Amino acid sequence: TGPQNVNIFIGDTKQVPDVAGVEDRDLLGDKAWPLRLAFFPLDDDITVADYEMDLITHDNGVVSDALIEYPDFTVSQKLTAIEKLPEPECP
Repeated sequence: TGPQNVNIFIGDTKQVPDVAGVEDRDLLGDKAWPLRLAFFPLDDDITVADYEMDLITHDNGVVSDALIEYPDFTVSQKLTAIEKLPEPECP
């Protein structure tokens, strides 16, 4: 719906949690951070977020866990598989 204001809280570094279905833990990196995000309309002075998210974000950018809370429902997402892609061949 366009630009939004976002408040983000970054928690303390955590050990990388075990992720079911991920055998190569190197694909998750060494560290992970819990994030809490709240999204607000850009043009309003509303104090209640449109929606909020909790994420576990790894140092390589992989998100292994996400919880998105909308006013009427909640969506939970878990990483179930990840694979390393082959290096591209450069001429």
